[in-house]
Amino acid sequence: MSSRKVFLSHSSKDKFLVDPVFRQLRAANAHFDEATFEHGETSATAIFDAISKTEVFALFLSKNSVQSRWVQTEIGLAQHRIFSGRISKVMVFLIDDVEPTFIPEWLRSYVYLRSSSPGAIGASLRAALLTLAIEQDSSLDFFEGRDREVRALKDAISVLQEPPSVITLAGNEGIGRRTLARRVLSDVQPHLVRVPIEIPLRDSEGEVEFYRVVLAKTKSLSVIEFVDTVEAFSDLESTDRTAEIAKLIQQLSDQRQMLFLRGRNAVIQDDGHFPDWLRRLVTSLVNTSWPLLTIISRRMISPPKRVDYKNATFLMVGSLERADSRRLLNLWLKQLKVPISNELADEIVTHVSGHPRNIQIAARLASEFGPARLITERRTFIDAIRQHTIHLIEDIKLNAVRERLLALFLEFDYLSADDLLSAVPDIPEDTLNTEMGFLHDHGLIETDGAYLRFAPYLRDVFDRFDWSHNAEEELSKSRARLLERIADMSDAELMSVSTLDSAILAALVSEKSIENPILKRALLPSHLLRVAREFYDNRDFVRTIELTRRAYEGKGKLSVDAQLECLRLRGLASVRAGIPGEISRVQEEFAKYSEQLAKRNSAFLQGFSHRYEGQMDLAEEEFRKAYKLGGDRNFHVLRELARLCSFREEFDEGEEFARAAYEIAPTPYIIDTLLEILIEKHRSDLLYLQRDMELDDLFNQLEVSAKSQGTSFYQRRRAHFYEASRDRPAALQWAEEAVRATPDHIPVSLSLARVKIDAGDVAGAMQILESVENRFRVDSGNVDRRSRGEFDRLNVLAKIQAEDYEAARRHLTRAKSLPAHLRVKLTNKIDSAEAYSRRT
Repeated sequence: MSSRKVFLSHSSKDKFLVDPVFRQLRAANAHFDEATFEHGETSATAIFDAISKTEVFALFLSKNSVQSRWVQTEIGLAQHRIFSGRISKVMVFLIDDVEPTFIPEWLRSYVYLRSSSPGAIGASLRAALLTLAIEQDSSLDFFEGRDREVRALKDAISVLQEPPSVITLAGNEGIGRRTLARRVLSDVQPHLVRVPIEIPLRDSEGEVEFYRVVLAKTKSLSVIEFVDTVEAFSDLESTDRTAEIAKLIQQLSDQRQMLFLRGRNAVIQDDGHFPDWLRRLVTSLVNTSWPLLTIISRRMISPPKRVDYKNATFLMVGSLERADSRRLLNLWLKQLKVPISNELADEIVTHVSGHPRNIQIAARLASEFGPARLITERRTFIDAIRQHTIHLIEDIKLNAVRERLLALFLEFDYLSADDLLSAVPDIPEDTLNTEMGFLHDHGLIETDGAYLRFAPYLRDVFDRFDWSHNAEEELSKSRARLLERIADMSDAELMSVSTLDSAILAALVSEKSIENPILKRALLPSHLLRVAREFYDNRDFVRTIELTRRAYEGKGKLSVDAQLECLRLRGLASVRAGIPGEISRVQEEFAKYSEQLAKRNSAFLQGFSHRYEGQMDLAEEEFRKAYKLGGDRNFHVLRELARLCSFREEFDEGEEFARAAYEIAPTPYIIDTLLEILIEKHRSDLLYLQRDMELDDLFNQLEVSAKSQGTSFYQRRRAHFYEASRDRPAALQWAEEAVRATPDHIPVSLSLARVKIDAGDVAGAMQILESVENRFRVDSGNVDRRSRGEFDRLNVLAKIQAEDYEAARRHLTRAKSLPAHLRVKLTNKIDSAEAYSRRT
């Protein structure tokens, strides 16, 4: 990676502290005059030359430096380059008890740390260099097309009377919303600082979390002052909270800062509206000469609701035109020195969907393959491009360091480079630069303002990734290090929000009590909710209930959506843990809300409870109710309806639900469900089963994602495919392999029983079914009884195969888990088989 430079602006009287910082950075990474500028041994021209080659401007602010004319000269020379975006990062370190009021107002938002420790300052600067190294190629200013969007946005913000104070841009992740906003704002308002302040909000976060970050960007507060201020803010009335945030945003605007707010459900809700706190904020921001806030989301405010926001402009950012996609691809290929044919370039453009991030990843992957492999393994390359969220992972071949880093980011989601260095100090910095750069270049890690984050589009693929033992061990050590980092924290220290958050999350995930009084006060309900989700995914339902209860107790600091998510997660965990009283309490709380989301969550929870008890007809009734309450865009509702339709053998409707869920999140579970439906729907069409390209593609996706998570989805569905294709030996082989992969998984055992029934091995099938029934008895306190329905269905089919029709009827009479529609079908099968038997 190319060398990145830090300019160390300081007084010669502070050389005792700056010199060891310089030694940490090494000469290749820093501008530092041993003789000092103040003695006149270096000219202003030399300073200008050094600053012109600088990407990080570090100011060591002290009582000495505020009196230094050379330091003031350096600040003046740096200012233009900072505003024009040529200096990527500014960091002000308060190294004695000097106040930041001694520096220009525009510099005050860059105060980073109050410390006289060379180690702490050096670590912060190394972190800044790491961030720049990671995104060195992303910072290339490639901007193609977007003529319509650029013109529309420029027209909207260039009006002379009452220009908008808020911009809202919507579109898919990586489609170029931030780049478009930066480009247009810089063109129309060239005096603005080119590098915006970006604040990401997770789905469980809201007003308090947004305020914390804006506060940290506008004021230099000690950690105790910060916590006190946030607590005081939380106790204010809603209108006063809005006024406080608006005042801080105005201060940032006065410093010519662009402010970007990014999020998904936290920014624009399920109903197509801003959450209440953001609605109040948007309407309260006064019109100025340029936009005060840019909101970036996946969803867009629906047109009828936009009339409520007279001071805002709205723009949907779509895919690039084909010609623009090709030009952008050519730029990347030229930058990476990848020679490819025009034909292959055209094919790449066909598969990247006009998505700038996908175009960059495609060029990166072409560089990885190299010219020879692009010719000999062209189909593999195109498959990797077409399904980069699946195939790319397999092609990357995660080494030990990459696996450690991905596991770390999956747990913490967002980390500052400072936090990253603290979490993995044993990885040499050159190696860390290289491996983080690799993960970033291949789209697994992204930069998001001051943070690094796990790529959102890959979260579903990695959520249940089967990490190595070494990665799990190292993750545990990283948690301990992040906690140790704040062990000796004093009230007077300046500390970043991300450092506080990472320590809190490390303590919660490690199930350690938070003893530090400052950290205890910094704990927010959103921290508890975020970790509760992890425990739910790891099937620790008791801990999930405990954390969501605690989070809900502090619901005054949660958005309404986050409050409802607390209840939803607590309810689902209660169903799985078999605690009916807790489910009732959750439903009572849902009833107190008037929002459609509360009603939908309540219906979904009721359906989930019925499904878990094997009451499929009642479950379907509740899931369809949830579907009508906005669930047509909800992955969980669509997934459940797809499974129920498949179970009821209503394959056309099931396919519609499964495809809709797949469009939202192509998880292994929904890929498996879609495959099951397509195979059953076309069971009698051997030509379709053998030649359909979509089936091949879905199996490829399922194989890679199931392998990464250590599941047997792929083997089990292959057994089903070969059973439907009437290749019984292959079906039996795959079914047995699935059982070997996950011997304790009941659905896998039932798949093997199904194959044996089809092969005429009724005795073998009954032996498996008896074993499954014993497991039902053992787990009777808490078992997902949906498997009981398949167990009952197979029992009836086995008895029909054995021509024991009375036994089949008796079992069907006792089987309470089968939906009425399927009971009728099975009754007809028994009658038809018995009638045929009598005729022959």
